[in-house]
Amino acid sequence: MAADTDAFVFNDAEGHYYVVPREVIERGIISDESKERVEASLADTTGFVLSERAFSFVGPLRLSAESQSWLRRPDGEPPIMFVGRGEW
Repeated sequence: MAADTDAFVFNDAEGHYYVVPREVIERGIISDESKERVEASLADTTGFVLSERAFSFVGPLRLSAESQSWLRRPDGEPPIMFVGRGEW
């Protein structure tokens, strides 16, 4: 049986929501040596632009194992985080 997991929710200017599991975010961790350069590059932390689409952080979310049965992309498919994963 799948376990509960933490996720982060982002949205864009078009009203789409994006649920990103904590483990995906944690894969992006950087070294201490990189931290200073990244901090210097940050401008506005309330939103950012990627490929001409602005994203904003909405908040944290606790994804229950049950949510895997109803959380779907607009095309009806499960989000990539649930594809081929087996158990959480």
